[in-house]
Amino acid sequence: MKIFICGTSKLAGLWSFLALSIVVFSAPLVAHAQDACTTNFTHTGDATSGLTYATSRTVPGLAPRDALAQYKQIAQEQGLKIGRESYGSNGGELTVSHLASVNARGFDVHLQADATGKVSIAATLPPGMMAKADALRDNLCTTLNKLQAGVSASDVADRGARPLVYTPSPQESTDICMANFIGSDTSDEGETFSTWSLGSAIDIPSAIEHLKGLTSVMKIMHLSTGAIHGKKATLTIALDNAAGVLDGGFSIGGPDLRGFTIRLDLDAALDAISFSVHTNKEQQGINRDRMRRLACTLVAIAANGVLPPEEKKPSYFRNPFKNPQKAAQEQMDKGVQLMTQAKRSLYQRAIQAGKAIAFLPMLNVDAKYAQALPSDLTPGGTMHQPFRFDETATLVWRSTGDANNIVNVGDQYSLFREGLFGYIQSEDARKTTYGIYIIDPGRYDLVGVTYDLVHSTLPALSSKHWTTAPKLGMATFAMTNDVEYSSHQQWFNAQYQNVQVYDGSSCAIEETSGSVIGCAQWENSYHNETHVSDPGGWRSVVDKGYAGGLAASIKFTKPFAHFDVTPGAIIVTDGFTAIPDSVAYDSDACHQAGDNLIDCNIKSVKLFRIPGSPSELHIFPEAAVKFPEVADFTTKATYQPMTVNATKLEETPGTYEADWAAPYSLSAH
Repeated sequence: MKIFICGTSKLAGLWSFLALSIVVFSAPLVAHAQDACTTNFTHTGDATSGLTYATSRTVPGLAPRDALAQYKQIAQEQGLKIGRESYGSNGGELTVSHLASVNARGFDVHLQADATGKVSIAATLPPGMMAKADALRDNLCTTLNKLQAGVSASDVADRGARPLVYTPSPQESTDICMANFIGSDTSDEGETFSTWSLGSAIDIPSAIEHLKGLTSVMKIMHLSTGAIHGKKATLTIALDNAAGVLDGGFSIGGPDLRGFTIRLDLDAALDAISFSVHTNKEQQGINRDRMRRLACTLVAIAANGVLPPEEKKPSYFRNPFKNPQKAAQEQMDKGVQLMTQAKRSLYQRAIQAGKAIAFLPMLNVDAKYAQALPSDLTPGGTMHQPFRFDETATLVWRSTGDANNIVNVGDQYSLFREGLFGYIQSEDARKTTYGIYIIDPGRYDLVGVTYDLVHSTLPALSSKHWTTAPKLGMATFAMTNDVEYSSHQQWFNAQYQNVQVYDGSSCAIEETSGSVIGCAQWENSYHNETHVSDPGGWRSVVDKGYAGGLAASIKFTKPFAHFDVTPGAIIVTDGFTAIPDSVAYDSDACHQAGDNLIDCNIKSVKLFRIPGSPSELHIFPEAAVKFPEVADFTTKATYQPMTVNATKLEETPGTYEADWAAPYSLSAH
């Protein structure tokens, strides 16, 4: 066997190349990011008399009244007190106040706006009060950079009755991305990494151009495909070499450099973007921090057209006056606050954009397997096959007339796993989980279902009855090779260890003329003993193996069901769930579609209809405080009937679905 060490110098070099590529590409972008506000920033005075911080920015076409009206709305959103406002021939002035808190005294912020579009801002701290210049600069510029031409004072007044929607700066957008980043699953099945964030004016064509520019310089990835439909887009980026996201650790056989596909979902109506990636099965050594950095770099480029700032490296010198636990907790609290604020803003943007909120029912997988042991659900466990099916079973709904507008309903299709077009949050009601989806208004057809069947193979097949235009639909099976664990009993012999045991010390007496005058020397004595270090015996040994499986994708010729939703509606409708034998196919109507791919005509489909009910929607009090929008949705949701184009069957007593979800079937005959 040849053993390699995944050399840190080699990987560091590749990662340095990635970083260098970003720096090279950033030249035109950084010029855009280094705005006038940052350049114009000054700080004068001293702590004795009071420190003054000031800056300015010019926005062509921004009238004084419009500038101050926009600033007042932002200040109110941040909890500032609005003070004196006046206008003259040269423009307008506004004073707002930061109120005193337990940790700091209050102070005033003065704003001036003139007819040229120049907006100046200044803050003078009370004598003796200190603040970091960088922090004040970022705070002042974040606010100034939100001022826009074309938004009049009357526009601000008109939307004053609506909730104030949080609009992040590019820095805040990156902070949200970093806070939302999450990884899940194991390397056996392939790890999943995802995050999402908000922008302020996402433009899909511009996002594509920015990504093309970045990937053309970063030779290890390229923009693969892009599906654009209306204000939505799904962009696929192929990472050709994984060196830049590996941890550089030891690896038998060398580093696993297999590339994988990155997906970016964008919704310009929501000004939101998500990143999701599924690594290869058994691909180890993915570094979480490097993956997060890559994710938020792509998000920043697509959402804002600028690169995220460099992360501050931790200091090697410990500040004895700083509590590291307190600092870590504060950082965690800040991240949670950002995540909550961003999700609330996402809901608010959805309502203002005329989207619909849909509570879509699905199987509550956690409830079904609540009594199972973890070992039962791991690959090779006694319940892993049905568990994996239920975990991956996904109902595919498609917007009528828009083949790219897909809503996937299933346990794994959440915002934190599959991205922006998954369910944002969920609520459980016994055997049912309601996923909260933000969807476009229109009609949605149930056009397919996907699932995994582990430890499964296809029977003998033929193409005697094969047709490219099946009456009911087509099942596509992809052959998989899945990890499975098993255990066996193995005998281990007892292990022994020789130990030297200390007996004590003795004195060699020194005598003179028959009298003892002392010890000539001290001597230590020992003896050897044999101890049992391991008693041995029969023990369970875990074996890793592989078994064939199937990844199934079922497409119906005609919709199994459909529902309608209007702009701004908040609805609960019905859902469906599947079981492993839901789809019957004709083994004599199959066709080799590619390497390890088989297409078969469907004979029948049986799905179980989950009844939706607004009365089942409940939100915990603490969640209602964090997300009042969701609490409002649960009280306003109305039932939207669904049309099912299948025949209802009799329930089978004793099954998990009995008295909960009714079976419906379609047959080709």
